[in-house]
Amino acid sequence: MAMAIRWLEDNRKILFLTILPILVRNIDFHSANDHFTFCLFKNITGNDCYGCGFLRGLSAFLHLDFRAMIHLNKLNLVTIPLLLFIYCKELNKARN
Repeated sequence: MAMAIRWLEDNRKILFLTILPILVRNIDFHSANDHFTFCLFKNITGNDCYGCGFLRGLSAFLHLDFRAMIHLNKLNLVTIPLLLFIYCKELNKARN
């Protein structure tokens, strides 16, 4: 039991980085724009901010639905490859 706990403590970053894409993939990216949002800018003004649609776009990317990814937020073309690079870099750092 103590050995298992020690293994979890040593590998918690790898576990987190492995579970995170699974959690994001379960986000429903098909929901309409009139859904509830935590975005303070959208709640106050009613307009989308530059980040609106990013998380659902990331979910669409993980489902390999690139058309939906671009439709949700055009900046996903830049931010998702950058995020993927940072994710792989952190995963590689955690493994070493």
